[in-house]
Amino acid sequence: MIALQWDEEEEKKVLQEESWEEGKAEGKAEGKAEGEATTWLESARNLMKNLKLTAQQAVDAVAVPKEYRTKVLEQL
Repeated sequence: MIALQWDEEEEKKVLQEESWEEGKAEGKAEGKAEGEATTWLESARNLMKNLKLTAQQAVDAVAVPKEYRTKVLEQL
């Protein structure tokens, strides 16, 4: 026979650790996305300045993904 013992405090601790790890992973993903958006923004600005492109042309030229286009265009 196997005896199982449930420890409520240990369960809370495990759940907190799992939540912390999930939040940490989400934060890293958001940070990476912000960094990529900044790179696209800077690239687009350089194209607008140096090649006299419109904002839309610059965004198209640097191939900004659809999910970031609006954000980048708003900042140009």
